[in-house]
Amino acid sequence: LRERTQSRDAFLFSLVVFVFTRIADQSFGTLRTKVILSVTFLAWCLLLAAQTDTLRSPLDSLVEMPLLADSTGQDSAGLVSLGVPISKDALKATVAYSADGYMEIDAVNEKIHLYDNALVIYQNITLRAAHIELSWAEGVVEAEGVINDTTGVLEGKPEFTEGQNTFVAERMRYNFETRKGIVYEVVTTEKDVTVRGRKSKFISAPPGDTTAHDIIYSQDAIFTTCSADHPHFGIRSSRQKVVAEKQVIIGPSRLEIMGVPTPLWLPFGFFPLSAETRSTGLIFPSNYENSEQFGLGLQEVGWFFPLGDHVNLRLTGDYYLQGSWGLRTAVEYRKRYRYNGRFNFRYDSRNQEQVFLLFNEDGTPVMGQNGQQSKEARFVRQNGITINLSHNQDAAAHPLNRLGGSINFQTNNNQSRVLNDFQSVTQNTINSNFSFSRNWQDKPMSMSVAFRHSQNTRTRVMNVDFPTFQFQTQALYPFRKKERLGPKRWYEDITMRYTHEARANFTATDTTFFEASTLEKARYGVQQ
Repeated sequence: LRERTQSRDAFLFSLVVFVFTRIADQSFGTLRTKVILSVTFLAWCLLLAAQTDTLRSPLDSLVEMPLLADSTGQDSAGLVSLGVPISKDALKATVAYSADGYMEIDAVNEKIHLYDNALVIYQNITLRAAHIELSWAEGVVEAEGVINDTTGVLEGKPEFTEGQNTFVAERMRYNFETRKGIVYEVVTTEKDVTVRGRKSKFISAPPGDTTAHDIIYSQDAIFTTCSADHPHFGIRSSRQKVVAEKQVIIGPSRLEIMGVPTPLWLPFGFFPLSAETRSTGLIFPSNYENSEQFGLGLQEVGWFFPLGDHVNLRLTGDYYLQGSWGLRTAVEYRKRYRYNGRFNFRYDSRNQEQVFLLFNEDGTPVMGQNGQQSKEARFVRQNGITINLSHNQDAAAHPLNRLGGSINFQTNNNQSRVLNDFQSVTQNTINSNFSFSRNWQDKPMSMSVAFRHSQNTRTRVMNVDFPTFQFQTQALYPFRKKERLGPKRWYEDITMRYTHEARANFTATDTTFFEASTLEKARYGVQQ
């Protein structure tokens, strides 16, 4: 459109120059006649340019265009509009617009074209794009990006913002009056969940209505926590509904990894987006991994369950295409001024390829053609368990009883074998200490029962002391009287204290700890 306008201007200028030249060369008429003809022709050209369909002007600042007007073209604030009749159904608020490039006003079709970083503001709605077409008669705005001639990349994609909600699309159409729109190749983010849909219809909530929410209906969309332009993983479904700041509802869906559908299929699903409420919902994978040991896989995909007002339950799992998998259970609980804690249990089954040397039946090595011992690669499955428990009691919960501590336990060196973080790989020992203690009011005695555990991740030897029972009294003065008569006697300083301790100790490796032999080798003792 800009090129057509520039071509038209060049043509008119060339025509004027040509006519002036011909008039100057002609020998007919006097000088007065030549001047009159020249002025008349110039006025005719200017009139023709003023009556063209479009007017173009640069935009250096934000422009406000009141669209509330009657049939005479005069708006309610006394400002002159575009001088054309406007429908009674026109918008009831001011539309502000600007652009870094230029503007074209199409008076015949009642439209405004904005180019280069265009901006349109209406009530609580802000729209930015490389090109925006605004129809003031219909109250409809269309926006799209522009392909860069040099790089071939689509730039200036429409960015639609309403309140705190924002999404980006390749092109869109929106009706200010009905607050409905259609977007193509839309990308929106809600609480760290990114939704990418090919075609979506959205309905905006009226401004000031706190009970209404923006709603997006999408076709062929993928939900993911991956921020890449082409997500490495996600859940793709044919139909979705996103209620902003509330929840996401999906129809039949399937887990997709690197653009390849997997057999993991869900008939439906929904998960919350609001951080202020607790509700059951889907947990998206926390990480995508392409491991040389276990293959391509996802970590911590599952479901969230709120259990009452004080307990949260998370059931998640890991899945790898080479057959490795894992299950996790995480429970968090909290009661104000009483206690808080968490319990984590995970079971991992890893199918890992290992290389073995080959031997004959008589124990001699199998030699290859190169003179070296032959080797064979086989997949070996290893299972392991990890348990973590922590409990803290508030100081105001009970004046005499105290319960708390932490328990950390694993088998088959599961933590360093499955996890890749620095602490899990380099940690050599795992310790646990959990105890219950009680004091008696107005009585000089106390009691405690404890569980203690120590585990070496290198030698895989475990030492467990349970139960460790202790009972003790404070210093007692059996010969001291409550009311003394006369001077203090030497025997009144004689003190007595009673201490009793009983303990059971179990020692074994982490793979054989729960066998009967561990109980048979246990050691018991009492000291007092």
